[in-house]
Amino acid sequence: MSHEQVELPKIKRQPTPPGYDPELWKNRNRVSVKFHDIEHDALTRYCRDRNCSLNRGVRALCYSNPDLQPYFKS
Repeated sequence: MSHEQVELPKIKRQPTPPGYDPELWKNRNRVSVKFHDIEHDALTRYCRDRNCSLNRGVRALCYSNPDLQPYFKS
């Protein structure tokens, strides 16, 4: 099964600014979501079919979503 690979930008690590808790800084972009079973199963299959992690799969879906495209250009 062939799937189109989305080219994701490399995430550059930013040093923790003075006065910030390193753990809070590290997790500042963390996203959490509650899925129903059917949504979780679909995402898991999507990622498995593309041999990628859940994190990379969600990023790929965000970058390939036409509704979000204008926001990545700003």
